Amino acid sequence: MKKTSLAPETILLAIAAFLLPLIGGHVAAVSVPLTGGILGEIFGGGALPLTARFLIALLIFGGLTLLLMKRRVIQIPNLRLGYLVLGLVIVLGLSILGSSFQFAAFREWQSWVLMVACMFLTVSAVGREKGWNVVAMALVAGVTILSLRGIYEYSSVMRNEPTYRIFAGWSNPNALASVLVAGSLLAIGLTAKAKGIDRILLTTCGAISVVGLVLTQSKGGLLAFGIGLVVLLIQIALTKQYKALGWSMMPFLVGLLLAIGLGQVATAQSQSGQAFARVANASGSAEQSQGFRKNLWVNAAKLGMSNPMGVGVGTYQYSSTKFGLTETTVFAHQSYLQLAAEGGPLAVLLFVGAGGWWLVIVLRKSGTQPSDRRLMKAAVVAAVVGLGAHGMIESNLSFLGSGAMLFILLGLGLQTATDGSSPEALPQTMRSTAALVGCILPLLLMALAVKEEMQKASFLASLPNPRPEAVQLLAASKPADPDLGYYYALYTADSKEDRVNKLKDLASVAPSPRNIRALANAELDAGNAPSALTTVERVFNWDPNNRPGWDLKLKILKEMGDIPEAIKAAEAFIQTESQPSFQVRAIPEIIPTETSDARIFLAEQESDPVTKANYLKAALDIYMNYMRTTFARVLMMSKAGLPFGDQSEELAREKLDRTYGLIDELTEYYSSVGDSVSVTEMAGLREELDGLVASAEGDSSGDK
Repeated sequence: MKKTSLAPETILLAIAAFLLPLIGGHVAAVSVPLTGGILGEIFGGGALPLTARFLIALLIFGGLTLLLMKRRVIQIPNLRLGYLVLGLVIVLGLSILGSSFQFAAFREWQSWVLMVACMFLTVSAVGREKGWNVVAMALVAGVTILSLRGIYEYSSVMRNEPTYRIFAGWSNPNALASVLVAGSLLAIGLTAKAKGIDRILLTTCGAISVVGLVLTQSKGGLLAFGIGLVVLLIQIALTKQYKALGWSMMPFLVGLLLAIGLGQVATAQSQSGQAFARVANASGSAEQSQGFRKNLWVNAAKLGMSNPMGVGVGTYQYSSTKFGLTETTVFAHQSYLQLAAEGGPLAVLLFVGAGGWWLVIVLRKSGTQPSDRRLMKAAVVAAVVGLGAHGMIESNLSFLGSGAMLFILLGLGLQTATDGSSPEALPQTMRSTAALVGCILPLLLMALAVKEEMQKASFLASLPNPRPEAVQLLAASKPADPDLGYYYALYTADSKEDRVNKLKDLASVAPSPRNIRALANAELDAGNAPSALTTVERVFNWDPNNRPGWDLKLKILKEMGDIPEAIKAAEAFIQTESQPSFQVRAIPEIIPTETSDARIFLAEQESDPVTKANYLKAALDIYMNYMRTTFARVLMMSKAGLPFGDQSEELAREKLDRTYGLIDELTEYYSSVGDSVSVTEMAGLREELDGLVASAEGDSSGDK
């Protein structure tokens, strides 16, 4: 009797494939407080990305362990491809040794081990028919539910903000676009071979995924989708299954029509903007976006060329400011250059080589295969090409959701090839060792990371006034995680000197600008301003234009009473406005205001009232620009519970108070010198500011 039930390892893989788009949208590079409950944070809150990774690892490594324990003959990938992929993992592991941030690099390397394990389990567990279809449909189902979440998110805010871009539980819309590109192409491709109810379901899933992709308003995502769609249609056309070709277009056309209709409804309901304005007016944001990405790519290329072993996998953010081209940025917004920067040139060569060899394996001898197999292959190849194309403008390998999806797709593709995998008989000793070293050990290490992540997220949620029991627990843990170590040093020190010593230890193992500034602040608080000044200078080795660093240097010099040097520092701080990192920012809608405070300091040192007024007026111009461009967005995103860079409503309102204060001070000065024109100008600015605040508070509360 023919066995039709799925093997347990196949079921575990399918569950992981379904969950990946839903819980794999955040990275552990940024610490977030635990505010939405454990399940809420796992499904998109952002505080527990390592916990989400552990859940996927339980399924993947659990499936591999079952497979290794019960099967003597195991299906393995093409040997040459397997060697290239394992070589990539080894090279990325070696990057840890030369990194200044070894903890973060090791933590991210574990994610690469997991992603590669996804490919090996897929090849070993899915077979070529039933299991293959179940895992592929699990990916499609996960992406469809993700899209539905994004559509609901958009519908809830489109009346007030029709230009809104969806997050759907991911850290940003551009990253979200990666899985929507791959999932929609996979669904569209599978529609070509489906029949009956399956065709209806896949058409529906594909259409919903296309709507979600459009709602991200990711121009790069739409371009990558277009490239993948062309690849898909060419492959289907080569099979001469022209009816299948027509069916494959249905999800795309239906999804496009639904997206256009939703956009028209949003625009009609709101008079405040045009839906999908970012895509419709692509040229308006293209120059800034291209300029920012160009600076990122140049920085990543320089890092790759100057560090043959890389700066450490997953640590790009700490070196992203090295050459003064960009602000601190977690991603290079280009997977291949980020891989070269973090793992060295050899890492990207191995990755590209593996991808190229995979295409050769999957596509060769296709003409001898049945039409259904070729259509399955077409769907996977299109999804992989779409992900690869999107990787040219987004760091999609840094997200477990899109990265692990890619490796599952690679495994599915190998199972559609004539010689993509082969059975190998492995002795019990080898299988037991592989299970212990390759599955159980990684799980234990990831479990330890989860323990500290939970503690860190809970502690962050208790700030700014942590509970005594939270501090006691933190003091007893002596954490290895540098982020948790930051709070350990700040909140568990017995004295000012103890805090300095703990922060010195932290800055030695994780010399990020934040940790160095914390040490300098602690030294200043301990009464050692000269040492604090020496310490803060280290910040500029990592980021020559670091605004908080310049602000702190100015503060230290003022504490020391060295006004001439403080004036030089303030002037040098203002000069950073001419640097690329200031002029072309990651989020142009966030206007930096720190240099305005330097101008206020310079105004305080001036004896000439005209020069003093000029400094204050320049500071006011910056704050007014912030109010016109940033203030309303901060309030809106705060109400929605979504991040907006490093801004918060509390910080925005502090800047509002400063803006009013500058207007008052300048009004008083201009009145004293009889400058009625400038007094009228200040009155106009106050009136404008009142209007901006009223509008922002009205929009953020949902009023029209």
